[in-house]
Parts: sequence; structure tokens; C-alpha cells
Amino acid sequence: MYSSENGVNTKVKNIRKKDRDVSTEQLQVLYEALSNFTDIMRWEENENLSSWTERLLKHLTVYLNAVQSVIYTADLHGSHLEFAGGFAVDSTEHIKRKIPIGHGLLGQAAKSQEKFMFEDSQRFKATNSKGFLNVAGVLIVPLVYNYITRGVLEVAFARTPTPEALQAIDALSETIAANLNALIKEKELKQSLITIQEGQERLKRFSAVLSEGIIFLDSSNNITEANDAFLRIFNYSLDEAIGKNAMGFLADKNLSFGDLVLKTEEGIMHRTKVHAENGCSIHIEISAKKAYFKGEISNIMLVRDVTKQVETEINLRNSEARLAEAQAVVELSKIIEQKNNNIVASINYAHRIQTAMLPNINNLSALLPNSFIFFNPRDIVSGDFYWFSSLSDSKNKKHKNKLQQKIVVAVVDCTGHGVPGAFMSLLGANLLNEIVNQTGIIQSDIVLNELHKGIRRTLKQDETRSNDGMDIALCVYDKEMHTLEYAGAKSPIFYVQNETPYSIKGDIRPIGGEQRETERLFTRHQIPLIDASGNRIPTSFYLFSDGYQDQFSGATNKKFGSKKFREFLYSQYKLPVSEQLTNIREMFKDWKGNSPQIDDVLVIGVEL
Repeated sequence: MYSSENGVNTKVKNIRKKDRDVSTEQLQVLYEALSNFTDIMRWEENENLSSWTERLLKHLTVYLNAVQSVIYTADLHGSHLEFAGGFAVDSTEHIKRKIPIGHGLLGQAAKSQEKFMFEDSQRFKATNSKGFLNVAGVLIVPLVYNYITRGVLEVAFARTPTPEALQAIDALSETIAANLNALIKEKELKQSLITIQEGQERLKRFSAVLSEGIIFLDSSNNITEANDAFLRIFNYSLDEAIGKNAMGFLADKNLSFGDLVLKTEEGIMHRTKVHAENGCSIHIEISAKKAYFKGEISNIMLVRDVTKQVETEINLRNSEARLAEAQAVVELSKIIEQKNNNIVASINYAHRIQTAMLPNINNLSALLPNSFIFFNPRDIVSGDFYWFSSLSDSKNKKHKNKLQQKIVVAVVDCTGHGVPGAFMSLLGANLLNEIVNQTGIIQSDIVLNELHKGIRRTLKQDETRSNDGMDIALCVYDKEMHTLEYAGAKSPIFYVQNETPYSIKGDIRPIGGEQRETERLFTRHQIPLIDASGNRIPTSFYLFSDGYQDQFSGATNKKFGSKKFREFLYSQYKLPVSEQLTNIREMFKDWKGNSPQIDDVLVIGVEL
């Protein structure tokens, strides 16, 4: 059929079933293909091998989107292949009618029982009535049944076959082989019956080559003769088989041999599960005939090992069940996805609310030109938040003239992160607006004292025993007097003056949560910005939550650490604030690597 028989310098791709994964959708396609071809491969009355082959290949070639196909069948002795039929082959003069097993590509495939895909458009051509036609590839598939090669299928493709086409051939090849096997067995059975009439010895020689077991029974249905195939199926020696009652193989003990013959004539095969002599469980299919043997009518029973076929049917049923389960999972996933989308949409809306309630991040540079904010929430909404205010914007007219040069900057780390932390951040930001902008309180320690009271009062922590709260570092900068004060609740300040680094720890108790002392008071720290000679001291200070220093490295799985973080800030303070922001962002990204971010991250830097 093809010029592939020379096999010279041809790229060969050995296609193995285990190299391909089968999705649930592909299982459905394979199941439908098997179902459709079951009817196509059914033998019609008075049909011969050639017409059956041509009818099968016509449907198979169209289904696979191929251009040509042929089938060779193996002879009974397994010595050579014989041309059985083809599709879209107008001239068969160049087709080899017989190919020795092991010779050429087809003979090699029959011998090795392995599939081969040849892909070389320059070397392979298919022929039809119009001459030669270039093809993209040729697939050779051995047709194996019960470990015996019953034929070879060769298919030519104008385009590279799809994985689905290859999987369909995998699934269908076993069924095609089984049908060829059935035809061959039918031929063998007819011939064996003729041979029985001609003589016992000739029958034995013929039945020895069958893969289907044949046993002869006496009037009590005890075995008198058995061929080699029967002995192989049950792992018997001939002596062990002789004398066994064959009706013991039947699942229905009420069936007589006559009933079995009638069922066989009706095309009904008796299928049952038995144990071979070696203890292995096998599935067999039994049919019965009456024929001449030793000059008289004898009972003959034919036994086929259908274990592989039964396992295939079970796998198909299991595949259908898995497909149904997969479809249920898909539907459940759609429901979960929709609910997740609704949740994310709600969180995005919460993010917009949180952003609206916090100061505009770009406004800090208007108040403090040499400043930056690195804000990197772990989730869509954050439990960390920044807060700043210039008291010249205060709505409290009583304090406006006196406080207009004051700038308050704070970094706040609330309990939790994500949605719970975001709720706390909104509460904290609202209280800071009330304490500073409305009430006019600007002493750093008193701001924290009032914030603590506001959190406990709002969350009713005397009643609920809730421990929710926040850590905070807060600075008040007087631009006119050039003074800086700091107060902190578990959050420090790091600053550099005259190239010397300093750090002040916050008080050990947080804002909010359990309070055992009568009144929680926080400490105010004054940081001098003018020396004894009246000269300004160059000062850079940094406020931050603990998210940066607690982040694990993607390379070493170690935390960044507070010491390393302060050393890193100290290495940056002389740079322009825009470069500091870039370096802080890139350092965090490189340190984190592929490790998940564990907390919200917030850093504010100011150069005075």
C-alpha cells in the first residue's frame, strides 16, 4: 500500500499506551467510539473476511480522518501475514499479498506486537487511481488477542493524527483483533469438525494450534480428550484433565449439556469465572456442539479465555463511573468558583472602602517632600495601615492657629490580616481622625492613650474579653519648632543622626486587648533635631510593621530578622528617598522568592 516497506532512514516513533494520559473527556470519546464500532464490526450473514474488512476500514478511515488503510491477517501457524482488504486502494498490484512475520516493517510489528508511527512526508506516499499522494505519517498497529498476533492494521494520514485518533486506535485495535480471532476460530472450528469426522489423530493435530480450548466428553460429560489450548487455560496436564466433569465449569448448575447446545445455536455463550489449577481466577466463555468423533456422535465443549475482555468491560464501566464523578466535581467546582467570585468581589469592594478612609498615599510627599511609603498587603485588604495628618487641615477651629505646623505620622499593625485586619484598620483610622483632627490632641503619648481607650470602648472589651487590638509607632513633627517626638505600642522607631543609627522600642503593651492595670499610659520620647549650638541635626527616621522582618526567605526558609532589617535601612538612608523605596521593594521581592508572603508589609521613611 505504501512506500514505507523499505524503512530506510525513517524516523520511527514507538507509541506506547502507558506514555499517554487519558482525560475524562477522552474516555468519553473512546467509549462512544467503541460503542459505534461494535455494530460496524458485527459479522453479517454470508459475509467473508474481505467484505467485512473493507466495510470496517471504510468507517475507520473516515472516523480517523485518514486517507487509506489496509488489514493483514496472520496465518494459523504465525509464519506470515496475508492481505485481507483495504480502503481507498484502487490498485493492488504493488501490494504484497504475503509478508513473512519478522520481515519488513509490517512483519516486524507483528512479531514485536508493538505499534509504530512513521513520520516522514518525503518518504511515504499513498496511491490511488490518480497516482501517488504525499502523506504526513503512517501508523502500523499489531492486532493482538490473548497475546497472539491475529493481524496488522496500517493507516495513512494526510495530516499528523491527533492524540484522540491514536487513543481511539488503541481502544479499537483490541476489538478488531477479537473479531478477527472469532472469524479465525470459526474457520478453525469448522475445519476441526471436518477433521474429527476424518479421524481422531488428524483432529488432534489441528486442535493443537488453537488458542481456544476444545474438550471431548463421554455420556456423563466427563472429559475424554483435551487440546493443548484447554490445558494452557486451566494449567492442567492431560492426565489431570481426563475424567473431570465438564459441567462443573458452568455457573448455572441446573444447565444440562443439551441446554448448552441450544444456547450456543442461539448465539448465547455461557460465561463464568473459575479457578485454574495454579489458583488464578479466570473468566471463560463456553459453547457446546455435538459432532462425530470416533465414529459416533460426541459432546464437544469449546472454552475461551475471556479474562482480558471482561477486564476491559469492567474498566469501561469504571471509566463511566469516574466520568460521572468527574462531571459532578466540575459542577461543584463551578458553584465554588461562583461563590469565590462573589467573595472576591465583596473583598474588592471592602478594599475600595478601606482605601477611601485612609489618607491619599501621595499626599505625604506634599507634607514631607523627602519621604516614601512602601505598602504591600498580603491580601486584597490589609490589617496594616498608614496614617498621617497635617493639623493645618484640622476642622477644630479652636486649635487651628496653634497647631497648624504639626504633622502626625503613624504606622499601625492590627490584629490579623485580610478581612479581619481590615475591619480593625478602619476602626483605628476612624479613631485617629477623631482624636487628632477633631479633638486636636497632638501629644504622641496622649494620642496612644486615647486610642487604647477608644478601641476597648468600641469593642466592649470589658464585657467580651476580646484581645483584638493593634501595635503602633507614631511621630509628631513640629516643622516650625523643628522638634520630633515618638510614642509606640510594641512598635519601634529607627532613626539615623550624624551617621549614627539609633532605635527606640515601643512600650511592651499593645493598643486594646486585655488590661489589668488601672490605666494604660504610654511613653513620649523626644528626639532632638537641633544641637547645643543651635544647628539642625540631619535626621532620617523609619516606622514599620513587623511584616518585612518576619518574612521567610524562598532560598533559605529563614526570617529576614530585625537586626538585618535595621542594617539594611542604615545602608539606604543616604540615598534619595525614591531610590530607597525601589531598593526596599526589590530586596523584599528577592528575599521572598517563591515563598508565600506571611503578613502585611508597611514601611515609612522620612528625611528631615
